Amino acid sequence: MFYPYTYTDTLLDRMFEVDTKYNKLRFVDKGEFYSLTTPLTGARKEDVHVLVKEDTQLTISYNPKEKNPYTPSFTNKWSLEGVDTDNIVASLNNGLLTVVLPKSKPAQPKVRTIEVL
Repeated sequence: MFYPYTYTDTLLDRMFEVDTKYNKLRFVDKGEFYSLTTPLTGARKEDVHVLVKEDTQLTISYNPKEKNPYTPSFTNKWSLEGVDTDNIVASLNNGLLTVVLPKSKPAQPKVRTIEVL
C-alpha cells in the first residue's frame, strides 16, 4: 500500500482526493500502479522536487525561485509500502505534476525439491 501520513486506514484501496490549503492531490489505484497528480499552474520543472527516502518515504515539494501567484510553495510526504521505488516516474506537463508509483510484485514462495537419500 501507499499511505499518506494523514490517513491510517486502507483508504488508498480506492480513488481519493486530498485538498490541502493550496493544492489538490488526486490519487488513483490503476491496478498495476498508483497515479498521484496535482495541478501546479505556472510551475517550472527545476522548482519541483520528488524524493524517495530509504525506500519508505515519498516527498513532493514545490519551491519556486520566483514568486508564483497561482501555486505557493508546499511539501507533502507519504509512507511507501508495496511500491517499486526503483521505478517511480514523475513528469510535469502543462501545469500538471504526475507521479507514477508502480506496485511491487508480491514475493513468490520458494519451492524446491529435496532429494531423498
